[in-house]
Amino acid sequence: MLGSLVDTVSYVAQLIGVAVFAASGCLSGGQKRMDLFGVTVVGSVTALGGGTLRDLVLDQPVFWVIDNAYLLVAGVSVAATFFLVRYLRAPKGTLLVLDALGLALFTVLGAQKALDLGTTLLIAVMMSAMTGAVGGLLRDLLCNELPRMFFSRDLYATPALAGAATYVALSKFEPITSLPMVAGFSVTLALRLASLKLNLGLPVFRDRHSGAGEKDGEV
Repeated sequence: MLGSLVDTVSYVAQLIGVAVFAASGCLSGGQKRMDLFGVTVVGSVTALGGGTLRDLVLDQPVFWVIDNAYLLVAGVSVAATFFLVRYLRAPKGTLLVLDALGLALFTVLGAQKALDLGTTLLIAVMMSAMTGAVGGLLRDLLCNELPRMFFSRDLYATPALAGAATYVALSKFEPITSLPMVAGFSVTLALRLASLKLNLGLPVFRDRHSGAGEKDGEV
């Protein structure tokens, strides 16, 4: 009974994650003045890209091919966002918050699927980060932006890795309850939002001998 409830919660969380990431992709495309078709493509790729790559790497059937509900939810979310924003101004920071929520949801769901397939703990963490972060990476590329995951000063993939590690560690002790999912989600979301608020980031590569970063004309 408890296992069935956890499966139901997991499925609903996946649909919510798809909806949230699709909305963030739609908003990103909208900032580039894309039409309805354009934002639909960007929103769908954002929502489904990470999970698609995870399934291909794990040699599993792609989740949205088996269950078309994911495609429908992504399409409805994009359409709703597209038309609502025409009449209602989205609050400042909406895109970043939606992106953080999608990242946190897909991080724990990716780890859960990998563990269910019997992968090692390390692979589960890697698949988790892939599920959470790749959708945003593809969104940025489609919108002709430098990928936030690599070039943004704030943390992006690191919160996903931390949340995945939290989920995997707790799953060893609480494999059936929803505690690992809640904890992994909370760690990912808290770190991502804290990095945005406090401008936290990892050290940036600098080669002092190459002259990179020097102003024009300096020697």
